[in-house]
Amino acid sequence: MKSVTIFSQHGLVRFYLKQLIERFSHENGHYVEIKVFHCLKELEGDLGKTKGEVIIADMDGLSKLDKFRFIKFSKLKRREVFIFTKDNPLSSDYIDLMAGSPSFIMNKSESQDYIEKSVYDFVFNHKLFMRKNNKKNESQENILTKRENDIFELMLAGLSNKEISKRLFISDKTVSVHKQNIHKKYQTKNLIELYLKVN
Repeated sequence: MKSVTIFSQHGLVRFYLKQLIERFSHENGHYVEIKVFHCLKELEGDLGKTKGEVIIADMDGLSKLDKFRFIKFSKLKRREVFIFTKDNPLSSDYIDLMAGSPSFIMNKSESQDYIEKSVYDFVFNHKLFMRKNNKKNESQENILTKRENDIFELMLAGLSNKEISKRLFISDKTVSVHKQNIHKKYQTKNLIELYLKVN
């Protein structure tokens, strides 16, 4: 039985994520235990007692200290965490904290379809979820062009096409073309697969 823990300080976000998981569960005929928390201390208390959950966490509204505590606690308990945020994932709040963490960051500005597909893959695609890649046949630098490598790093940081285009001073269309090439080279279909392929 799968177990999904949802955390957000925002009621609408909790409601949306719970309804999304329930819909996926119903469509696939799999029972999923869903736990919802709005208090970080209560979430940490629950994680200390149980094992194996997938955590979907909305980081918006948390202080830097609470973000630090949550991510460190998740790493300690070896939890897989899907993090939502409207912040820049390249900020100092995340870069150092995410090192070595089995977590994935997604910017809330992504399309609803893309977010839902990514959440589905993270929670329900067991092969993808459990996949480990400790060896790389080729280094990232050898298979990507310089521009692709720039976009690759921003993709994994959770930036949207629009944010990447502004940062690199290129068009949204150019970003999309490069992203397609990156996925083709790594033989991946979405950002979750790409993240797991290179980590």
